[in-house]
Amino acid sequence: MPRIGVQSWFSKLVMLTMLNFVLQTVYSTICFATSLLFWGLYAANPEYVVPKWAVGLIPQWHNHVTHTAPMVFLMIDTLLTCHHAPSKKTGSIVVLSLYAFYLAIIFFVKLTQGYWLYPVFNHLSNQLIFFFLAFGGILLWFLYLIGDGFNSMIWGKAPHANPSSLTTTSTVTPGAGANTSALKRD
Repeated sequence: MPRIGVQSWFSKLVMLTMLNFVLQTVYSTICFATSLLFWGLYAANPEYVVPKWAVGLIPQWHNHVTHTAPMVFLMIDTLLTCHHAPSKKTGSIVVLSLYAFYLAIIFFVKLTQGYWLYPVFNHLSNQLIFFFLAFGGILLWFLYLIGDGFNSMIWGKAPHANPSSLTTTSTVTPGAGANTSALKRD
């Protein structure tokens, strides 16, 4: 745990590791999937994603802020910042677990409240809903792999792209009497 008045690189490293893990597995995948699915369904028929009564209430810029801007900012972040990605196996497990949890929420609302969270399901048979959701899971996993590949393509050869190349050393500063930690490359 960080202590007040003590410079602790370890706590910052743990926080960055968790942030990178979430960015690489959850955030990037959801940004891409949301943009692709929303705009794909919206292009086919706006009533698939927004109820007819709400179409006039939601301005077009709001759709872009919520369904386009996150993907744009994610691309800019990926271009400007090296994120340490988990293994493909770990990332895939996290992405598919997140999708299973999301499906549980969708079906829980349908069973308890009696309506679908997304109007597109009102236009589909049970078999088509199953295929749509199966396609959504495969798409989500595939988008995770694309995002991971994009990050590796840009940052894979960067010297700081591999967190295992960092080790810690403790040194005693003469006269200071305190341990200071430093990062050193192998």
